Amino acid sequence: MSADLPTLEALEKLGPTKAAAFWLERLDRVEDDEDSPLFHRWLTASEENRAAWDDALDVWDSFDEADMDGELEAMRREALSFRPRGLSAPWFRYAAASLAVIASTALLWHMGTFDGREPVPYVARAERADLYSFGLPDYTTAVGQRRTIGLSDGSRVTLDTDTAIDIAYLPDKRLIRLVRGQAFFAVRHDATRPFRVAAGERIVSVLGTSFNVRVSPEETRVVLVEGAVAVSKGSDPAQPDAVFEHLSPGQELIAHLGDDDHIHNADLGSGLGWREGFLQFDGDPLGKVVAELNRYTPQKLLVRDPWVADLRISGAFPTGDTDRFIQTLGAIYPVRVIPAAGGELEIIRKR
Repeated sequence: MSADLPTLEALEKLGPTKAAAFWLERLDRVEDDEDSPLFHRWLTASEENRAAWDDALDVWDSFDEADMDGELEAMRREALSFRPRGLSAPWFRYAAASLAVIASTALLWHMGTFDGREPVPYVARAERADLYSFGLPDYTTAVGQRRTIGLSDGSRVTLDTDTAIDIAYLPDKRLIRLVRGQAFFAVRHDATRPFRVAAGERIVSVLGTSFNVRVSPEETRVVLVEGAVAVSKGSDPAQPDAVFEHLSPGQELIAHLGDDDHIHNADLGSGLGWREGFLQFDGDPLGKVVAELNRYTPQKLLVRDPWVADLRISGAFPTGDTDRFIQTLGAIYPVRVIPAAGGELEIIRKR
């Protein structure tokens, strides 16, 4: 049996609802043949277990808006009140994280991600009609907004929070500058018109593919989902450097200022979850988690205590919902939140 799986006895001690929440998250997150026998034994152990599993699937699949808030809130309270005794820390972490996954999915429904609406109402602005030359950004999002744009060639780009792009579509090439933030590109193949994205000090060149680019003052990150791209140095997408790196699907390139590029296998699930309105973490330090969550909301979280900053966090959390994150965090760890002098909410230890 996998080291992070509980025993059947431990599952029964949790009760049907909490165990069903665990399995919902576990089976969605991990593909492991060792899970199947234990899950089947738990599912067939009692009618209560089967009913709890059916209820969990109903919440996940049907999204009945009339009843969802009450059902999910009850499940959330059940999980967040869970204080395991005699169970391993990873097992506790997964049980708590499962309800974060369920809650994030329900919140995404209400925000409109699953029915095609903007997750945050988009405030229209006078965007330039001229998409044939570089200048001011052509499309932007504010903090907490996410937006998908269909381009004239059939390509699509999804902008993350606080993101801006500048477009120059020419007869023989398609050029984009990622001015700030993060964007996901699904590019329509056109061998006669290369598609290039400039981000920081790197240029991504493609013909037809889907990939993610994130730029910050410190680094540029490129994640290839499918197809093929070449990443070269430079800032002018019309004239990329002749020396470049090729990426294969599932790889990520990280370019730090003044340093060599690094290529490694990417975690596509956690790295691209922002497109669906949630951020996923697996054992990441709280300091890093807070920095990511702060990108999506004007109400910032603050962590100054190194012990608190090093707490390891796993789970999926909706973007822009600081209150929900704080509630989940406080139920798992001995921390609390206090107002800080600069208007932030500081996470500190419980004394």
